Amino acid sequence: MQLQAVHRPTPHPNPNRVLGSPSLRGLISEMAGRKVSCTYYPADFDPAKIPRRIRANKQKQEFKLAVMMLPVSIRCKTCGEETHRGTRFGTRLEEIQEETDLEMKVMRFYLKCPKCSQEIKIKTDPQNLDYIVESGADRLID
Repeated sequence: MQLQAVHRPTPHPNPNRVLGSPSLRGLISEMAGRKVSCTYYPADFDPAKIPRRIRANKQKQEFKLAVMMLPVSIRCKTCGEETHRGTRFGTRLEEIQEETDLEMKVMRFYLKCPKCSQEIKIKTDPQNLDYIVESGADRLID
């Protein structure tokens, strides 16, 4: 019994050259052209006729939206979820007009528990350079 040599094709030394052939290059550009979003605008299309959304007047809002880091560690009273200091939250920020301490503004932050969405209120305390958890959660000792 004689062993025969099996012919294995050798890889091309430059694999980019195979894709760079003129016939394949046209095919690739043709396929890339199909990726564009196909939106059809009729001849009588007028973008001015599209109704615009009515946005709320920002000056009428009594509060501002802000992203803040949680200044103290808290535990939600509803679900018991512990949220630690430094967690980022989207909050509503309210300036309390009737309270001033050491001629500094007192602010109130409204945030939601990440687990149960219970509203939590935190107020600044300029007298003690601290924060007071008003409702919705208990403060944990850091």
